[in-house]
Amino acid sequence: MLTQTVRSCFATSKVAEPKNCGLRLFVSTFTWLIAGLGFSSESVAEDASFYIDGAIGSAEHVEGAALKPSDAPLMTGEADSRVPSWSVALGYQVNSNIAFELGYLDLGDVDASVADSSGATDAQAKFTLSTRGPTLSMVGTFPIGKWTPYIRAGVLFSETELKYSGSVQGAVFSDRVSDDSQAAFFGAGITFELGSRLALQADFTHVIDAAAPRFGQSDCHNLSFGLRWKF
Repeated sequence: MLTQTVRSCFATSKVAEPKNCGLRLFVSTFTWLIAGLGFSSESVAEDASFYIDGAIGSAEHVEGAALKPSDAPLMTGEADSRVPSWSVALGYQVNSNIAFELGYLDLGDVDASVADSSGATDAQAKFTLSTRGPTLSMVGTFPIGKWTPYIRAGVLFSETELKYSGSVQGAVFSDRVSDDSQAAFFGAGITFELGSRLALQADFTHVIDAAAPRFGQSDCHNLSFGLRWKF
């Protein structure tokens, strides 16, 4: 009974259904890239190459700044709004305008503490919510000299994990639960060539409904900086 009560405190009482608009955006962007940027066998043969990306950044969980579960109104607390993030990716540059990427995105660990704000009990708890997983995306690139602006759309195959522990009237509890989901994302960025193989990269990515539905979904912004190595 105690474990079920604590779980309900940290899960949104009215779980939102996954939004199909994000996946529709992913498909629409794919169609636009193929039709508008020109996918041809000649351009593939001329410009094809592989590259790897590595970046570190800061993820902002849009609805994670405050915590007040609707089904436990006396349990309130504060959560991190910005947390460290990182990503890696293997890309295939089909031609000068189209690339595909297989990567991994870690949106960091959101830590929070909650307590009984009424003071009627000594109930308190700490929890950590983590969202991370592999990504599949397509990229439209627009090279201008050493600068290459780009746009990206894709899917994050995320695993969301919730870990929590605390006490109520001297009784200690702890647990860990996880769930998988898919979240569409889109973004834009720019690279600057330092040489024939190495480039600097700045990227902004918006993830739609980053966490699994059972934990309550919220969007996430991720700003990162890194390096790209072409081979």
